[in-house]
Amino acid sequence: MKQYKNQIQLILVFSLLFGVLSVIALSQTVTAEASGTVANAITHTPSDRSNTAIASADYISPVFTAGFRFNGLGLTWSGQATDQVEFAVQVDHSDWITLELVGDESKTATELFVTQPLFITGQQLQYKISGSNRAAVQAVRLIYFDSTIPPEISTIQAIRNQWHKTIAASNTVAVVSRAEWGADESYHTWSSEYVTPKKFLLHHTAGGLGGEDPTAVIRGIYYWHAVVLGWGDIGYNYIIDEHGTMYEGRAGGDGVVGAHAYNSATDVNYNQGSVGVALLGCYEATTGACAHPNTPTTASLTALTDLLASKAVTFSIAPKGKSSWFGTTSKNILGHRDVDATYCPGSSLFDQLKTIRQQTNNQYQARRGSQALAASFTSTTSLLDQYFAEDVIDFTATYTNTGRKTWSSSTVALQVSIAETDQHQRVALPQTVASNETVIFDISQLQLPSTPGIYTIVTKLYHHGQPVTGSKHPFSITVANPYHGKVISHTLPSAIQQSWAPLATITLTNNGQRAWDANDTVQLDGVVTTTLATAVKPGATITITLPLNSQRAWPIGTATHTIILWHQQQRIPGARLVHTMRVD
Repeated sequence: MKQYKNQIQLILVFSLLFGVLSVIALSQTVTAEASGTVANAITHTPSDRSNTAIASADYISPVFTAGFRFNGLGLTWSGQATDQVEFAVQVDHSDWITLELVGDESKTATELFVTQPLFITGQQLQYKISGSNRAAVQAVRLIYFDSTIPPEISTIQAIRNQWHKTIAASNTVAVVSRAEWGADESYHTWSSEYVTPKKFLLHHTAGGLGGEDPTAVIRGIYYWHAVVLGWGDIGYNYIIDEHGTMYEGRAGGDGVVGAHAYNSATDVNYNQGSVGVALLGCYEATTGACAHPNTPTTASLTALTDLLASKAVTFSIAPKGKSSWFGTTSKNILGHRDVDATYCPGSSLFDQLKTIRQQTNNQYQARRGSQALAASFTSTTSLLDQYFAEDVIDFTATYTNTGRKTWSSSTVALQVSIAETDQHQRVALPQTVASNETVIFDISQLQLPSTPGIYTIVTKLYHHGQPVTGSKHPFSITVANPYHGKVISHTLPSAIQQSWAPLATITLTNNGQRAWDANDTVQLDGVVTTTLATAVKPGATITITLPLNSQRAWPIGTATHTIILWHQQQRIPGARLVHTMRVD
């Protein structure tokens, strides 16, 4: 009875809170100002570096005034190399603050080198170049931004998310969603890719802690990663602030590939198969590495081990274990510097890895022992990287029963779905599966979508209609267009009299995977001119006759005409000809 009384009290509290915040949300819609991260840049070319008297000194730029008061800034530049080059900035006449380089993975065609963002409030700024290679630095851009005001998001949605976190009983941890910390989804241009994680990689963000508003720092990092670096999203999978609050990073959920650990020297993409977790702040004691060195708080370390233990259960990753990864055997919880030449995650965090592994393992064992129903995905077989539209595929999915309760065919089944099309297929459990035993599901006759693109296949176990903890496994496949053609020749004239109406031909080869159908259409300048009389099998060639100028008179001058072969309202790639001729 006491339990029901507590639930009723909780509902009443949330109902009152919901009503109050709803009124606030409605009132704010009337007076809301422009919100979201705003940014600008100052472009400058360093001068006077060829002067012999100045050559041995640091280069110091003029003082610039930003167009608005900012809470973060960073710097990009072009040059021949980053060796022996160091940048520092002054903000509102502060001490010089050294900027950390992101790394070679940040290079693009236009911005060759990029620093990490620095979170500091001000409006006046200048930069300094030190090092023997400073004369090679060109086209400096000081990018400053204000991320203190989040984009307008639904207050009601935020309340709903908090409601579910409060009343739901589960072994998962509460994570602040992207909507709740104010992710501007217009920056999100990256397509999700999924690989089952095997490792956890720990990072520091190398910027500020965020003070009373860590979400402003997270929004700034998101802007820097997604827009300035061109990654199309934030790099980390999760971020934790000094108060122990956990935030969703990269969009896509469990198993999504981030952008936090690529080794450009060895060309190994450690994002594949890892979960990147970053602590807000800078945790390196080396002089100049951090503007203001921090020490991990008890709250942040507790949240870190909570998060790692939860995800370790989801993916069956032993926190104190080792496994093979990219050709070497390494521990399952690593620091960024274990896979790349970097200070990250900072010595004061890196030095605690042994304790972090032990505390995570303690929670991992407790969580596993308390779960009656739990599973972990092990592997798939017979899957290709690419298929063609409407292909029907077969593959297997292997799962391990990591809970205490035995699975039976009458209670447990596998659901296979394609996320983008909401297509579902049920696969029966082939045998009884006791705790710690493994089972292989045979998935057959899964039909792929008819539209080419990247799709996410999701496998998930259900027990009496409820998802089994840890069983969700997403992975990406590419569906290509099976139709393709090639123009072999044509008889379109290079010049024509305005009054002429000749017949021209175009010869095409079907070099795709599927036959072209009879009645597939040929368009001339957007108008259906003719249809195929018969089907054209892959490898076959067909010549199509086109009546020119049969319905209209072209104006004298130059005319450009486009011929396209269509299959069921879709263009056939390669079966297209653009031809220009003179009309007399």
